[in-house]
Amino acid sequence: MIWPGAPRVVALRAVAIAERYADHGLGDDAGAVSRFLAFERQPTADGGRALGVDSALLAWCFCLAWAETVGIQAPDRSNQCLYGSPADPWLAIERLALPDVREEMWLADGSPREVMDDAAGRGRWLADDCSAGLRIKPGWIAVSDRDGDGVPDALGLVRLGAEILETIEAELDDDGAPIAVRRAHGYTLVFGYVRTW
Repeated sequence: MIWPGAPRVVALRAVAIAERYADHGLGDDAGAVSRFLAFERQPTADGGRALGVDSALLAWCFCLAWAETVGIQAPDRSNQCLYGSPADPWLAIERLALPDVREEMWLADGSPREVMDDAAGRGRWLADDCSAGLRIKPGWIAVSDRDGDGVPDALGLVRLGAEILETIEAELDDDGAPIAVRRAHGYTLVFGYVRTW
């Protein structure tokens, strides 16, 4: 850990970044999120389900927030030392920040089931119950069942949790590009929360 309290700062910055994306679109960062999604599309431990767009967007927000917090600078595009070819500065941030986000906060490149199991193993899992909305914090990760089949299949970055849970999640637009959206919903399909701080 870089200093006590750093995960809270990172989580709240991740919310601010996601809010900006929900308000103004991903803009130039859409390509980075798409590349991250494509790079991470690989079989997972829980039945071969690929990393979803929710995981990709939230992981990207946390990586960017971590980089801003600790002062990681994107390398110049002419920097060839990382990959032997002109480096994508955003990909470099993700590669430099992702291991720390994984270690200090949450399994940012896991499927929803893997994220849930990892948080439970770290003692950072808060199972949903009738009072969970009174305890959850902005910057935590909500794990839910979007399609109602009893399997965790969606992640949302908590904005507010009270009577109604408000999250920022991702979906694909008509062209297949990731976009950030705000969702307000009840707690019936929420498995629980990853306490990122």
